[in-house]
Amino acid sequence: MAEVEVKMNDGIIKNLTIDNYDAEEIAERLNDSKHNMIALGSGSRAVVVQRYSIVRITPVELKDEDQNEDEDGE
Repeated sequence: MAEVEVKMNDGIIKNLTIDNYDAEEIAERLNDSKHNMIALGSGSRAVVVQRYSIVRITPVELKDEDQNEDEDGE
């Protein structure tokens, strides 16, 4: 499982848990023009969003590392 932050183009940020997080698979699903909606998350906290409304999906652990680097001045 991976905790991810999903940023939408209207500024809304969703924090979700995704089973078997695979960035390449999610990118393929988001770029599939056959579908307008995408389900993200696991269990009762899953959300369904318009695929073109998503700006960025970032694993929280990577986001935390980026913030630590910014604070350290690196």
